[in-house]
Amino acid sequence: TPVSMLEARSITEQHTINVKVSYEQRPIGGILTVKVEVVPVFSGIGSASRPIAIKELSQAVDNLDEDSLGSIISDLSHKLGEEYAAK
Repeated sequence: TPVSMLEARSITEQHTINVKVSYEQRPIGGILTVKVEVVPVFSGIGSASRPIAIKELSQAVDNLDEDSLGSIISDLSHKLGEEYAAK
């Protein structure tokens, strides 16, 4: 969404995407877990914001680099966005 369009929406209609990445090391490689969430920007004063939609991936990896991690995050974010927009 272009920034100029955000002004037309109230804060209760705006959302953000949170990305959480964890890596659990193993003797050879490790387990990579990526969680992508759509969360309201504002849900009320003093109230917790709960995710509206979640997409998570866990997989074994031998070597981890920034390009492959960026690709995984991008793919999950796009899939989550498509699923959320289809609702």
